[in-house]
Amino acid sequence: MATMAAAPPLRAPVEWIKAIQKLRTEGKSEQVTKELTEFRRQYPLYPLPDELKQLIK
Repeated sequence: MATMAAAPPLRAPVEWIKAIQKLRTEGKSEQVTKELTEFRRQYPLYPLPDELKQLIK
């Protein structure tokens, strides 16, 4: 019988936003885009800070 791998736990949105903001201040724009895309997939209605809102296309 095959066992299913456990899904990774969702990150808390507040902590995830802080991590994305830190990446942005470090100039890691490619990683910021990747993280924001995944964040929006998991939390489509969560309000973003203004500085991150402008990065969503």
